[in-house]
Amino acid sequence: MTEIRIPITPELKILARNHRFALRTKQNNPGASGVMLAYEHAQKNLFHRLQSFQEVKDSTELDSIQKIDWSAIQTDENWLSVPSFTPAYTTTQSALRLTELQRIDPPKAFASDLADDRKQQFDDKWDKLTERDEDGIRLRDWPDDLLTELLWEIAHQPRPPAHLGEYVKLRFDDSSECWFPVGVLNPPTEHPSADRASLFLSMISNRHPEMDAMTHGSLFLNRETQLDGELSVLAAETCERAKRLFLRVPENLTLHVFQTGLAAVVVGLWLGVIEAKRGEPATGETHAATGVPGWSIIPRFFRKLENTAPSSHSSFARGRPW
Repeated sequence: MTEIRIPITPELKILARNHRFALRTKQNNPGASGVMLAYEHAQKNLFHRLQSFQEVKDSTELDSIQKIDWSAIQTDENWLSVPSFTPAYTTTQSALRLTELQRIDPPKAFASDLADDRKQQFDDKWDKLTERDEDGIRLRDWPDDLLTELLWEIAHQPRPPAHLGEYVKLRFDDSSECWFPVGVLNPPTEHPSADRASLFLSMISNRHPEMDAMTHGSLFLNRETQLDGELSVLAAETCERAKRLFLRVPENLTLHVFQTGLAAVVVGLWLGVIEAKRGEPATGETHAATGVPGWSIIPRFFRKLENTAPSSHSSFARGRPW
């Protein structure tokens, strides 16, 4: 990662402070269009001022607003540090046609928990999806449990290294779109050990109050997912929030996340998991010799299993571990 240090000035300090405040407000209100506009205004003001400094002008890595890691800008009494953005995976994107998707076997979706009719629904929808010679998926056709298993299939596609950078386009109900990376994770060789420590989280607070006594907390506050902007923006901001959390998850921990049906947050959650698993922990320590985190995350669905206690973790169906 390239970093440029610029001598601080009173004007630069004010612009950096305004940007930092707007960034935090945006992170805490990811679906609010007014908050997003205020952040973009603060970001552009700071970028235009930075462009007046020769150090930035001379750097091809910082010649556009997209090449700056805005969340990592730092200031002290003497300097403003401007780091360039290093993506977790290649940004050279190419669309994968849905006819090129393959089923991963084993493990199959819903192989252990849900009733046979739910497994069959997934198989039928998968078969219809992969008959279409298109590069996009309309998410309104996929309930959250089927959507999560679909995203699992996409992320774990067997692809040669030369094909990294492929994506499938996801279309939300408001017609906004985002890209979901193909084949960037390897399927786990085994299910997470029962001996691991477990953390039980709801995806969004106040959606299923009956879970309060069964979970340790929530990934996102309900107010953070209230939307007056595009769903793709909510997905992107949810991804960033999730990534920052998962980069700090300790090794040898299994997280169980009880989902709700908000597609943009579901997509953002698993995008954040992918970026965290392909990145380095925020502490600078690696979880294994490969640098791949040793933690696992298991989606849990609000579909009760037969012959289970009504208020227990085991009563909620599981998806495949990530």
